[in-house]
Amino acid sequence: MQKTSELPQTLEAINEEMEQLRSEMAQQHTQMQARAKALFAPVPDAGKAARWMGHFERAMAVYDGVMFGIRVMRRMRTTLSRVRRK
Repeated sequence: MQKTSELPQTLEAINEEMEQLRSEMAQQHTQMQARAKALFAPVPDAGKAARWMGHFERAMAVYDGVMFGIRVMRRMRTTLSRVRRK
């Protein structure tokens, strides 16, 4: 028993299917562009208070990072000095 495939048999049918697939791809492309644009759109301005809170949060994150970096450097120095002594 042979399986019959539903592949197009003529060049015209192949061209029609290709055009249909191209149009579907173009639609999907525009949908993906719209989704990406919506995802990466800037957040609407929430007001002056929210802006100040954003600045404060950013400053605290920078301070936290600097303090963490200092602690890591101190621990690395003590670890390296112990290795050098031995």
